Amino acid sequence: MKKRYAFIGLFLLITAAIAMIYGCSKEEVQMGQSPAVDSQVAGSVVVTAVVTDKDTQKPIEGAVVYVGNFYKCHTDSQGKCAINDVPARGSYSLGVFKGGYGRYQTSTMIFVGDNEFAVILEKKSETPSSLTIEGEVVEIVDNKGSRSENRYLKIRADDGKEEYIFDELGSNEGFEEFIDKKVRITGFKETGFIGWQHTETEGIYVESIEKIGMW
Repeated sequence: MKKRYAFIGLFLLITAAIAMIYGCSKEEVQMGQSPAVDSQVAGSVVVTAVVTDKDTQKPIEGAVVYVGNFYKCHTDSQGKCAINDVPARGSYSLGVFKGGYGRYQTSTMIFVGDNEFAVILEKKSETPSSLTIEGEVVEIVDNKGSRSENRYLKIRADDGKEEYIFDELGSNEGFEEFIDKKVRITGFKETGFIGWQHTETEGIYVESIEKIGMW
C-alpha cells in the first residue's frame, strides 16, 4: 500500500513539474514575441506653388495648380497657392493652367519635406475673339458608378453642336444650376481641362451666362 501511495505521489510530482516547465516555456515564447508592427502609412505634406509671367515677371492670379488627379488650388494676387494633405508617396503629375497662357505640365517627386515649386507661364501669341452662343446646358456622364466616373458640362447649340464650357479658371464645373436649361453664353474659345485626369481640351470660357425662354 505504501509503495502504491509513493508511486501516486511521484506521478503527481512529475506531472506538476511538467506543467510548470510548459507554463514557463509558454510565457517565455509570449514574452519573446515581437509586437505587431502596423504597416507604415506615408505622411501628408503641403505643396506650394508660385506662378509668374515670363515677360513681365509679375505674379499671375487665378492660375489653376494641380497635383495628380485629385489635388488643386488657385493662385492669389501674389501668384501663390498651397495644397494641403497631399500624400508624400513619390511621383505625381504637376500642372499649371491659366487662360491665355501656355499650359505647364511635368512629372515631379513629392516626399516629406520642402515641396515648393516656382512656375513660369508664357502668354499665347493669339488673343481669342469673343463669341455668343445659345443652347441647352447638358451633363455627360462617362463610366457611371465606377471609380473612373467622369462628369462633363457642355452647351448643346440649336444645330446640335456641343462645346465644353469652362469657368474663368479653366474648370469644367460651376454651372450645375443651368443643367437642362436654355441659356445664352458670352465668352471666348480657349483650352481648358476636363475630368479627374485634367485632360486638356478646347471649349468656351464663360464670361457671362443667362437663362432664356420660359423657365
